[in-house]
Amino acid sequence: MLIRKTLPEDLPLLDAIFDQCRAYMAKEGNPTQWDEKYPTSAVVAEDIKQGHGYVCLNDEGKVVASFALGDHEPEYDRLRDGTWHSATPYIVVHRMGALPHQGAGQFIFAWLMARYPHIRIDTHAANKTMRHILDKLGFKYTGVVSYEGYGDRICFDYVAPARKHAPAKLNFRKATAADLDRLDELFEGARQFMYAHNNFNQWMNGFPN
Repeated sequence: MLIRKTLPEDLPLLDAIFDQCRAYMAKEGNPTQWDEKYPTSAVVAEDIKQGHGYVCLNDEGKVVASFALGDHEPEYDRLRDGTWHSATPYIVVHRMGALPHQGAGQFIFAWLMARYPHIRIDTHAANKTMRHILDKLGFKYTGVVSYEGYGDRICFDYVAPARKHAPAKLNFRKATAADLDRLDELFEGARQFMYAHNNFNQWMNGFPN
């Protein structure tokens, strides 16, 4: 899987993804978190303009999830029944919709946790799937916020642990055949970093390898 910025040509796919998410939420007992007006591809089109929209692609290059990132949520300043675990700058994840049973949700959060030391998110109390992923990855409950027209949402955050040791010293040697599998992992990580910073064309899928 890989993550990149959302492009206008992705928009026709997203309403179908959001509709499948709504149906899945209703099936698991969460019918009111999203309605027919939110989210939609029109909302994501605004995310694209603001530079906030991202999609997750599976190994076949198919869009299987969509989400938005921001650097502040005003409602989080009015958290009640708890406290955030850090006052440091954070990113907030909104409008995450993923096709069921693809593994995209957990992949997205792991990708974010590797890049951002403080992440905040809110969800409906009845969203069992999201709560399971957040608990599994170490997010902590922080309290409750309210959105006009949508009601209460429960909040979670992730704060990266402080490093206990200084980074290891680096060294150089000739590459060997035993390094090849690890090198593909490194190249893929570098590709995703480029995509996250709007550099889509320097390295294409499969090159270098």
